[in-house]
Amino acid sequence: MTQTTPSAYIRNGAGRLLRPIFAGILMLLFVLSGCEEHTPVPKPRGYPRVIYPEKAYKPFDASYCRFTFDMPAYAEVVKDTAYFDEKPKD
Repeated sequence: MTQTTPSAYIRNGAGRLLRPIFAGILMLLFVLSGCEEHTPVPKPRGYPRVIYPEKAYKPFDASYCRFTFDMPAYAEVVKDTAYFDEKPKD
């Protein structure tokens, strides 16, 4: 009968048990190190105030246009010199 020494026991029997435990602890450390708490970012307290011009309309009636309509008073209509990359006839 052969006697087993403590070093032989660690190499043969205990090493088989320690490998899965070591791998499990290592995986647990990786999982726990990847889970960080996100720092909350405060939301802005409000939106900037936008001041719109007062509603006022003026009639649009130009000789180069075949229709009329009411347009905002702050708008400006400019006749373009090109119409689909072609010069207008008049």
